Amino acid sequence: MWKSVELSGSAEPDKAGTLVLFHDPSPFRSEILISVEKEVPEENNVTISGNFVSRTFDGDYNAIPKFVKAMDQYLSETGKKSKDYYIHYAYCPKCARKFGHNYMILFAKVQNN
Repeated sequence: MWKSVELSGSAEPDKAGTLVLFHDPSPFRSEILISVEKEVPEENNVTISGNFVSRTFDGDYNAIPKFVKAMDQYLSETGKKSKDYYIHYAYCPKCARKFGHNYMILFAKVQNN
């Protein structure tokens, strides 16, 4: 995917500001979304919009269901409900081992009240 972004010319954002999100619409399907400056030819370009609440978690990848449950509890306490989730991983698995942390940001797309 990144190669397509690079080959597109001016779609490549500043690498420090690039946001990579992981979305699992079903237990058997995952999507990876990369922020870009413009549409990338011959790729599935999508726009994500709405209201989001985010929280940072630190833990193993297999703890994501626990983090989603914690986020759902937090949203419930604030009178909100999630419609969908996206995750940004701050570190690759190798870096997480090196630094001793596996930070991830959970983005909950919330329903408008």
